[in-house]
Amino acid sequence: MTTTELGIRYNSSIYTDLFFDAGNLYASPQLFDPGRLFRGAGVGAAIVTPLGPLGLDLGYGFDKVNTLGQPRPGWQVHFKLGNVF
Repeated sequence: MTTTELGIRYNSSIYTDLFFDAGNLYASPQLFDPGRLFRGAGVGAAIVTPLGPLGLDLGYGFDKVNTLGQPRPGWQVHFKLGNVF
């Protein structure tokens, strides 16, 4: 998996970011294929709380598929709570 992120911190507790991710999961090491990565990109915003960053990301999955394995790219909202990478 790979991740690239460009963020802007407005003050000590508010930031926004742009990101690009690529990765996949494999049932066994023999199935590993670095040429088959699922890609996504998006924007996010967060505030830093005593529990860590709390935020929302809006990401677009370029290689999403439906349950039948057919291409179905689209947007998805992600809630995040935890450490900043």
